[in-house]
Amino acid sequence: MKKVLVLGSGMVAKPFVDEMLEQGHAVTCIDMDEARAKELVGKHPKGKAVGLEIAKGEKLDAYIEAHDLVCSLLPPPFHPKIAKRCLNFKTNLVTTSYLSDDMKALHKDAKKAGLIFLNETGLDPGLDHMAAMDLKGDVEEKGGTVVGFQSHCGGFPAPSAANNPIRYKFSWNPSGVLGALQRESSFMVKEKVYEIPGEGMLSRSEPIYIPGEGIFETTPNGNGLFYAAKYGLKDCKTIRRGTLRYPGWARFWTFALKMGWLDRTETVEVKKATPIQILNRLCPWSDKRDFIEFVFHKSPKQASHILEVCHSLGFFDDKLTGTFSAFDIFLNQTQKYWVYGAKEVDKVILYNHFEVAVKGQHQTWTSVLAMEGDPKGDSAMSRLVGLPCAIAGLKILDGTIKVKGVHIPLQEEIFRPILKGLKAKGIVFDKRSDTK
Repeated sequence: MKKVLVLGSGMVAKPFVDEMLEQGHAVTCIDMDEARAKELVGKHPKGKAVGLEIAKGEKLDAYIEAHDLVCSLLPPPFHPKIAKRCLNFKTNLVTTSYLSDDMKALHKDAKKAGLIFLNETGLDPGLDHMAAMDLKGDVEEKGGTVVGFQSHCGGFPAPSAANNPIRYKFSWNPSGVLGALQRESSFMVKEKVYEIPGEGMLSRSEPIYIPGEGIFETTPNGNGLFYAAKYGLKDCKTIRRGTLRYPGWARFWTFALKMGWLDRTETVEVKKATPIQILNRLCPWSDKRDFIEFVFHKSPKQASHILEVCHSLGFFDDKLTGTFSAFDIFLNQTQKYWVYGAKEVDKVILYNHFEVAVKGQHQTWTSVLAMEGDPKGDSAMSRLVGLPCAIAGLKILDGTIKVKGVHIPLQEEIFRPILKGLKAKGIVFDKRSDTK
């Protein structure tokens, strides 16, 4: 039996904790909200919940020292600080977040200490890398060369639960979802590279057909060229990574960004004011029209959709008191209204699409992972973030993953055991190849 420390008890923590307990390890969950941590471990004899402000590092040190593995599910800025404490006490670390420069800088120290700090072990980032590397290996076994690479991933309500105007509900950190709407990105089409600033990302939304799943829209997701290079896809003419949503997502948020509705810099204090009234103070309309007329004047083709979303978020009726930025208004209202009902479930799709040259032929190779949540159990998002991370942690604890230093799951020694562990739990990719 090993001892595993889990920091944070958010929306994707439960499958990680359940898997560790199921495999016989002792788990300590630490969160500012002790009640949330207690919900994760329940009454399991090997589970322990602790209420603690994690920023108070000196109190955290004793817990890190007493455990064999730390899983940090905290916001990304915490990870390097946690990693440095893990160095001090010779404790391995796993996270599901993007690898930061600050974390990369710890590679030599972690390797020297005989530790692994494994990042990007969730869904996206995480399974997207593993699926791409797995499919690339299949292509190379057949003597093929990847000449085009696309990877698209998203989590959203299953069709039966997509019952609000924007067809979206939160299955992971709401602040992260809204913050990603202005993320810089890059991609390549027919050898032409596009560098897209954060404010222009949504304007590059495109429809996409995913066989067996339907039609969605995809927006650029981060630096696609960076990951293609990491995957060793040096012969690609087209490289795209995208975030999947139902059609209509980008239309609304493009308007919201133009209006300044996701700005965090200016705040206003209000008492019993509607969200629309608060937004008008923070981002005043440029004329004397009422809001509905203004939206129609500003975006006549999209006005109906924009107003439906605003109505569904209580913008005209709810009364708020406090200090808010425009971003805070949206965060507050979406967390209130974009939530799953008791019997509603989410859905996750991860789609990889390779254009392949094989012996003079052009082929299309794809892999699709599609999963719906369990109405009586975990969401699809939490399973596909928490379980890969848990299996990675288990493989570190049992010595299957031996590599040391700071890594993401690109090496076969890392991603093969994780994919094998997921397959044992029924989580598999549907892989196909078609000759054109």
